Amino acid sequence: MYRHMAEMRINRDKNNRTSIYLPAFLRDKFNLQNGSLVDIDTDGKNIIITPKNKNGV
Repeated sequence: MYRHMAEMRINRDKNNRTSIYLPAFLRDKFNLQNGSLVDIDTDGKNIIITPKNKNGV
């Protein structure tokens, strides 16, 4: 199994909006641009990153 350990910075602004700064290799893997939306979830063992469009779908 291929695994990556990477530091990610999580920020919450004054409007309670949360943003996560992903490392470049993850942005490249998911073809994300600056400001792209993703859904981040976990199954208790893995972190699941799902790209979203601007409508959040």
